[in-house]
Amino acid sequence: MIKIEYKERKIIEQMCREDYPVNRIAERIGVSPQTIYKELKRGGYIKRMENPTPYSADLAQGRTKQKKWS
Repeated sequence: MIKIEYKERKIIEQMCREDYPVNRIAERIGVSPQTIYKELKRGGYIKRMENPTPYSADLAQGRTKQKKWS
């Protein structure tokens, strides 16, 4: 199982803000694109034409801790 740390989540958050493609984000973090897609979902990212929901490193981190301790 691949574990993404908070510092990597902040990198993902920044790269999403700058509209980097998932492949580039995955390459930068050193994981597969599928791992990034799962992480984006964990962080609340929803891509829509209007009013997209941005990825949140803090939300993803909280959901990871919540899952771990539940």
